[in-house]
Order: sequence, then C-alpha cells, then structure tokens
Amino acid sequence: MSSFLPSRYLPETPDPYGLDPHPPFRPAGPVGVLVVNLGTPDEPTAPAIRRYLSEFLSDPRVIEIPQWVWQIILQGIILRVRPRKLVPRYQGIWLDGGSPLTVYSQVQADAVQQRLRQQGVDVHVELAMRYGNPSIPQAINRLREKGCERILTVPLYPQYAASTTATAVDAVCQYAGRLRNQPEMRFIKRYPALPAYIDAMAAKVRQLWDEQGKPERLLLSFHGLPQRTINQGILIIVTAWIRQPPCVHAWVQMATWCMCRSKAVLVPRNGWSPTRNRRYRRGQSRASVVSMSCVRAFWPIASKRWKRFRSSVAMPLSRQAARPSVIFHV
Repeated sequence: MSSFLPSRYLPETPDPYGLDPHPPFRPAGPVGVLVVNLGTPDEPTAPAIRRYLSEFLSDPRVIEIPQWVWQIILQGIILRVRPRKLVPRYQGIWLDGGSPLTVYSQVQADAVQQRLRQQGVDVHVELAMRYGNPSIPQAINRLREKGCERILTVPLYPQYAASTTATAVDAVCQYAGRLRNQPEMRFIKRYPALPAYIDAMAAKVRQLWDEQGKPERLLLSFHGLPQRTINQGILIIVTAWIRQPPCVHAWVQMATWCMCRSKAVLVPRNGWSPTRNRRYRRGQSRASVVSMSCVRAFWPIASKRWKRFRSSVAMPLSRQAARPSVIFHV
C-alpha cells in the first residue's frame, strides 16, 4: 500500500549488506567539496535571464518583504521589463564556454581539487550555483555517485551575510532533508582573515601592480548591506568580529606586503566619498581600488554594477582640483 503513496523523500539505492550481521569493512571514501557561488543565467537570452532573476529575487533571504506583496511587483513589473534590458549586457561579456561566472568558478574548483590531490587528499570538488545551473542538488548527487559520504560546503563569500552564505546553507540543507541516507555535512561560514586568503589577494594585487605600476593609496571596497539588515541584528556579531583589531591589522598587513610606505583604507561600497572621508588624503597622485566582494574576480567589467562601483569612486575624485589617477582591479 505504501508503494502507491507519494513519498517526500527521494529514492535511494538499497544497501546489499543492510541486514547482514557481519557486514564487510567499508573504507571512509573520498571527501566531497561543494563549492557554491551565486548563480548566472544559462544563456544570454531574455527567457533564461527571466528564469534566473525569478529564482534569485524570489529568495526571502535576498528580499525580506512579504512574498505576496513582492511577487506582485516581481512577476508583474520587474520580470516583464528587466530581462530584455539585460540581454545586450550579458551578450557583451559572454564567453565561448558560457557565463564568465560559471567559467571562472569552474576553473577555481578544478584548481582546488588539483591542489588538494597534490597534497595527498582523496577529494572530489564540484561546483554548484545557488541560483541556476549547475544546481546544488545536481552537484551533491555527483559527489554521492563518486562515493563521497562526507561533504564540505564552501560558499565563495569571504564575509558572511544572511543573503549570501546563509541562503547557500539553506539550499544544501533543504536538499539533504529529502535524502534518506544523508551524507555527513560541514560548512565554511567565513574566512576574511584567513592568512592563506590574504596571501592570495596580496599576490594578486602585487602582480597587477608589477604590470600597471604601484600607487600611493590602496582602497579595499566591500559590497554594502542595507542598514535595515544590520539593525535587525542578523550581522551584529559578525560586524563586531570583522572590526576587531586582528582582522583589520591583517588587511593592513596585506597592504604593507604590497606597498612599502603606502596606507590601506577599508571602505564600504555604499556611502563612501573621498571628499567626505577624512582617511583619504588629498594631493596623492595615484590610487588603487580593489573590490573585495564575493564575486570580485568574476563579475564582468561591462556590467552595470561594476560601472556603478567605478562611478561611486571616480565621480568624487573628478571634483578635486588635483585628481589622482585611479587604477581599478577586478
């Protein structure tokens, strides 16, 4: 009778030794690493962009207003207009292998797997997108098919936020909740002060400066969050942790590694202006801006967000009599 009723759980392969009183020894098997990034449309067309935006903007972690109100706005207005406007922008950045976010994220996942295997770790790394493809269920299934009963989820967001890291954890746990034989799951929450991460960023900045010249000022820009989100208390502990001296000193030390006598400034993406920020000294001839957002290395330069970021920094500088030469690193 039960076989005719729908089940909330997905079918599993029966264990041939499930009832054996003396089952054979089973090795631990390889470790699975699930690398999760934000997401991207499958192709630079209006229908694909509409599907992606619908999934992305329907996430209550991203838009924290009542869904019955938001869906009227989203489905009735935004998704009818926005996808068509984004088509030429996506077509302008699209690579032969697909979206830049997918292409470079896959390169990163492959490099992580190669590096870990060189260190003697039996590991399989799979890329997943929180929104779009390859989806989180698809990536988890591929890891399980390779014998991974231990899965480490690594969201590609150095700083924790509920709208990024938390929603990726939600998606992984939601799919795991449909499995009868759940793998052992672990999650990486944040790593902005990890020495290896700082070393990698410092090496990237040094490489760019070797090619383009060393400036007098290094600006580290982070993606902003609505003040309302902070006031809700979701990120109070995290914000206090980020502001602790060890983490700040680590970022300043990174700048020290890159520049001998230069100063590093940490600035938010929203509300920063060199004309209002006392930490920016006038009279400097060259400045370097590094975006430290989660998709810093993948977001296309031609995108509207990157142009808006450049304008937020370059526009106040253009009002100064002796404006510095700004180098943008992506």
